[in-house]
Order: sequence, then structure tokens, then C-alpha cells
Amino acid sequence: METSPQRTSQQITKRPWLLLLLFIVFAFLFFFLVFVYPPNMLFGLGPLKIPLLIPGLFLLFMTVYSLSAFLFQKALQGIIIASTLLCYLLLSYFGLSQWLFGALLLGILGSIEFAIYKKK
Repeated sequence: METSPQRTSQQITKRPWLLLLLFIVFAFLFFFLVFVYPPNMLFGLGPLKIPLLIPGLFLLFMTVYSLSAFLFQKALQGIIIASTLLCYLLLSYFGLSQWLFGALLLGILGSIEFAIYKKK
């Protein structure tokens, strides 16, 4: 009768559970921002008025970063995936939404990822 081999503590990979907690917090804040506040609202910090787009994009970036870094267990891949999404959304916001811009963006960020991983 064969028994399954016991997994040692070195074989068990530890997931960064803090990233999962951050994902839940940032996702909650992002959906709260999207569903509660109107899109044309301005946040006031003293005399400075900030449009809702800036904190919304920051919360979206942090949500995607924390989820992808948790799933892939590499912070660099989380940054690259979140940056790709954010860059594509900004290109679409400024009217550059042709398929060629998305393909070029994926090519550029893919080559950056390969260049960074080749150095390691």
C-alpha cells in the first residue's frame, strides 16, 4: 500500500496573504467609488479640485496589481499586468482605441517583461 509522500515546508509555497487582503480592500473602495459617486464629481482638497478619474484609476491599478501579484506570486508581474491595463484604458480615454495600439502596447510591455526576467 503506497502512501502519498509528505510535503515538506520547503515544497509548500507561501502565498502573500497580505496581497489578498489588499485586493479585497481596494476592490471594495473601487466599487464604492464607482457606484456611490457621480462621474463628474470633483474631490476637494483645500483649493485643489481633483476629478474622480484620478483616484478611480489609482484604485483600479492597486486592485489589479494586488490580485495578479497574489495569483502569480510575483510583484513584478502584478505591476506589468496592472500597467498594461491602465495604459490601455488611458489610450482609450484619449481616443486611441484601435486594435493596433493595443497590440503595440502588449508587445512593448511583453518585451520589457522578457528583458527584466532575462537579467535574473
